[in-house]
Amino acid sequence: MTTLPQLAVSAALIRGDDVLLIERSRGQTLEGLLSFPGGRVGFGETMRAALSREIFEEVGLTVDSGALTFVTNHEAIHRDFHFVICVFVARIGRDAVPVAGTDAASVRFESIGSVRAFERDGLTTPGLATILDLARKLL
Repeated sequence: MTTLPQLAVSAALIRGDDVLLIERSRGQTLEGLLSFPGGRVGFGETMRAALSREIFEEVGLTVDSGALTFVTNHEAIHRDFHFVICVFVARIGRDAVPVAGTDAASVRFESIGSVRAFERDGLTTPGLATILDLARKLL
């Protein structure tokens, strides 16, 4: 455990009326919960470059960094971690076929409307539905 905040990025990837969600894999912070693809920013990386890399590593999709629109900074603070997550949104094509990578136990599209119910049932990372609402307003 580090006592310093960690910088991370994530993206709401929208396909029609669906959003791409990953299930966080075993051993990760908040394992088993649904979330947007993303991860830590490496030293010397821009936020958008880090996010493009993370999306490819986690779900096998190539998203041009120029297609990512900034949504908000989300602070995830817990007794065991402190992340500042720069959240982006992008539309992806109907032909996008995600595949779970090393950091995702599974990956799937879910209807945007279902995310609030998932969160209410404790199945998502905290605040995901609210962030998705903000993201949709920017598209």
